[in-house]
This record gives sequence, C-alpha cells and structure tokens, in this order.
Amino acid sequence: MKQTLETLLFQGFQRINLFHVVNLSTFLWIFLRFVHRMSV
Repeated sequence: MKQTLETLLFQGFQRINLFHVVNLSTFLWIFLRFVHRMSV
C-alpha cells in the first residue's frame, strides 16, 4: 500500500513538473515575441 501511494505521488509530481515547464516556456515565448514587436 505504501509503495503504491509513493508511486502515485511521484507520478503526480512529475506531471505537475511537466505542466509547469510547458507553461513557463509558453509564457517566455509570448513575452519574447511581445518585446520583439515593441522594439521594432
């Protein structure tokens, strides 16, 4: 039981991490495009 709980927690943590990485990269990409548009 303990092993299953740890595995579920680990998988959930990995999923959250991946979600945050995708969110951050998307935000950075939009931000960079916005800055580029303002500077031109």
